[in-house]
Amino acid sequence: LGLWRHACRLGERCMALAERLGATLNRTLEMGAVLKWHVDLGDVAGARERWGGYDALVSALDEPVTANDRELMAAELWLAEGDSAGALKWLKRLPLSGSRRKRNLSAGLMNDCGGTWAVSPSTDCMPQTTK
Repeated sequence: LGLWRHACRLGERCMALAERLGATLNRTLEMGAVLKWHVDLGDVAGARERWGGYDALVSALDEPVTANDRELMAAELWLAEGDSAGALKWLKRLPLSGSRRKRNLSAGLMNDCGGTWAVSPSTDCMPQTTK
């Protein structure tokens, strides 16, 4: 368990650095990982305490990878709290197979192709041309 707690402390340091650098996407991704580790360690109350900040960052990014991570993390958190109905509601928010969410390139992702990126649960990032 010591290594998990050490990973959480390193995650906190990474989030602080990302915040100072203005790297919101990196901060959000790291926060999601740290929340997951807290739930896995049994610190559900600690994860719940941080949930509002994480949810707000994900919403502000409007980015599909972090949005999908949020739905999965929320389901795990709600389930850890004993709320299976709430967990199911979060899981139902995940996009269906074959549906696409467009990536928000202003979220800090670089695209050298000149198009936008679409993400599907069944494929990797694929360039999509804009018209």
